[in-house]
Amino acid sequence: MNFASDNTAPVEPAILDAIAKASSGYARGYGDDDWTKAVERRLAEIFEHDVAVFLVPTGTAANALALAHVSPPWGVVFCHAESHVATDECGAVEFFGGGLKLVGLNGNGAKIEPATLKAALAAYGGHRPHQMIPSALSITQASEAGTVYRTDEIAALADIAHARAMAVHMDGRVLPMRWSGSTHRRHR
Repeated sequence: MNFASDNTAPVEPAILDAIAKASSGYARGYGDDDWTKAVERRLAEIFEHDVAVFLVPTGTAANALALAHVSPPWGVVFCHAESHVATDECGAVEFFGGGLKLVGLNGNGAKIEPATLKAALAAYGGHRPHQMIPSALSITQASEAGTVYRTDEIAALADIAHARAMAVHMDGRVLPMRWSGSTHRRHR
């Protein structure tokens, strides 16, 4: 089994077929193409809200750009100390965030507890403008330990974050793995 990055896994044949099909003819660029517009329409239906979609080739790019978008360079992004954004993104979040700071929190099973988040937030405040400000909470689903946040756990953490005007980001992974012969492939 190979649980390395999804960037090291082979591409599913259906994905390659779709890429080949999409590669016929010319398309407008910079998000104004028919494919991006179709994804935006579909996600707007799912979320019942207008959305803007920025398609990127890797999970690292998605996480780094999303967190950079919701946090100013002087912002703090709270995450679990063993989370994917803290341990496996090679500093991309801080780089693309222009100086934002990841603060790793402890918790059993690589999950953040509401009390831990509240305690961490209590340490921020009263030193403006000389202190970084809490700007986002990032949780990983499923966690690096394979644990999964329940809906009520996500809601409790989101309530705490939103009470402080913080964004909530979820680095999502789909488990379990599907096996094809002796080849391991992870599906997102």
